[in-house]
Amino acid sequence: MSSDSNDLFDIERIKRTYIWFWQHWNDTKGRASIYQYWCCAAINFILSAILGFIPFIGFILSLALIIPGITLTIRRLNDTLKPWYYIFCAFIPIAGPIIMIYFLVQPTDPSLPPIEENAGSLTSGTDSDSNGMSDNDLAHSMTLSDEKKEQSEQDDALAKANKELDNFLGTDSKSSSDDPFKV
Repeated sequence: MSSDSNDLFDIERIKRTYIWFWQHWNDTKGRASIYQYWCCAAINFILSAILGFIPFIGFILSLALIIPGITLTIRRLNDTLKPWYYIFCAFIPIAGPIIMIYFLVQPTDPSLPPIEENAGSLTSGTDSDSNGMSDNDLAHSMTLSDEKKEQSEQDDALAKANKELDNFLGTDSKSSSDDPFKV
């Protein structure tokens, strides 16, 4: 066996992955790797198969897994750059589940940064990094920085256009005059 296959069955990694699943039960903006998705799906299947025979416990478990399972699937779709509403493909008779499995086994889109394991927890795009800033906050600050840069470029272009207009008209918009109506 290769070291990769040994990592698949590392009990600590499986535990961290399942804990991550419950910590991100309502996160639809993050991402989930193939391993994270299928590891959690397998654990949920095993738990449902075992506890499903106990009437009340099985029902409660099923209810408890609905929202986290949906958000996990949405995060897996995010990782392949598919929109969240592709989850509704599962409702297409006969072909729907096959289509969903096809989407869920697709590799991570190469344009996305890899999902890494840090300090015992798996990150998915919403965990905090070492400076306490989440990836979403970082992306938001980068967006604001980009917006400021774009605004600055627009201001520079406007100033340049005004200068060219002043040169064309032979006026100086920066010169002060006592009579604003004087031509």
